Amino acid sequence: MSKLDILPNVTDAEYRKHPDTNQDDIIKCKIDGKLTFVPISDQNADYLKLMKLVSNGKLVISAST
Repeated sequence: MSKLDILPNVTDAEYRKHPDTNQDDIIKCKIDGKLTFVPISDQNADYLKLMKLVSNGKLVISAST
């Protein structure tokens, strides 16, 4: 079992835009109750876990506001 197989409890997930580029660059969420900012990067383990939850239908990430 790899670290990516252990999926956290994620709530309140939403994309956030970078102020300079106006592009989504992080996901603001609570991971196991702790406020977290996850960079959108295939090199980031937390991002990969979030995408696994999304693909399994267990998480919906809200659009940027």
